[in-house]
Amino acid sequence: MTFRPIAYGVSSEMGNRSSQQDDFLIQEDIFGDGEHHLYAVFDGHGVQGDKVSRAAKIHLSKIMPRRKDAFVKDAHQALIDVFQDISEMLGDDPDIDIYMSGTTAAAAVVTPTKVVVANLGDCRIVIGQKLANSGDPQRSFRPLALTRDHTCSDSNERIRVEKAGARIAKNPADAELADAPLRIYKGTLPYPGLVMTRAFGDSSAHKVGLISEPEVSTHVLSEKDWFLVLGTDGVWDALNNSKVVHLISGITDADKASHQLAQKSLKYLDKKGIDDNTTNIVVLLRNSSCI
Repeated sequence: MTFRPIAYGVSSEMGNRSSQQDDFLIQEDIFGDGEHHLYAVFDGHGVQGDKVSRAAKIHLSKIMPRRKDAFVKDAHQALIDVFQDISEMLGDDPDIDIYMSGTTAAAAVVTPTKVVVANLGDCRIVIGQKLANSGDPQRSFRPLALTRDHTCSDSNERIRVEKAGARIAKNPADAELADAPLRIYKGTLPYPGLVMTRAFGDSSAHKVGLISEPEVSTHVLSEKDWFLVLGTDGVWDALNNSKVVHLISGITDADKASHQLAQKSLKYLDKKGIDDNTTNIVVLLRNSSCI
């Protein structure tokens, strides 16, 4: 069985933030063969986070179309190399200060038989799978996470950065909050204070374990796979994977699904007292009228 994306929808909202630091990229048919389609989201942070996310997007859009041979030969290594090239280009850009600014990123290349994903930080990619013989429409789909969040809450990532010399602690201002995230610090210094352990930029955190190497994996598509969701952390901090998939499974139009997901994200971010941008891409892999 082969799959081709039949529709996509995208939404990017600033929320209560004073600026939009999220960005996204959609490049259908990136290799000119009708079989490779690229989708990506970026979530900038720091004073120049908007510049970093936009630059990373532009670099990815220019590099990937030139890497067909490398991708076909070894998709995993090709994406690692592409991300490394982007990291170096950002570091060489005199117009962007990446010392305390950066961006996370998640990218998916959809082919007729598989989805290859690369993740850097706490953006996330989830696939919606239809369950067989489910009598409850609200429980007829389940989420399958194709990425792992790279934060200090992940034991493997925490061990890795601690071995590199990072001090892991909550922001002193949030120390009494039970759900306050753990952050990376340099010794007794009050910075960089990053929640994520992988990102583009943030050169101040390189000596304490922050890296720009993505985690890459391949998911072989099957008849269970109906749609793909890429989102910045403004989506996932508001809604868990199951809620996102259940929301989208009841909507037959990709644009509408993306818009509804953005509005729900903003609503629940507000309820939780979180000010953040939110960006998502919804990609339908099957005939939407059958959802």
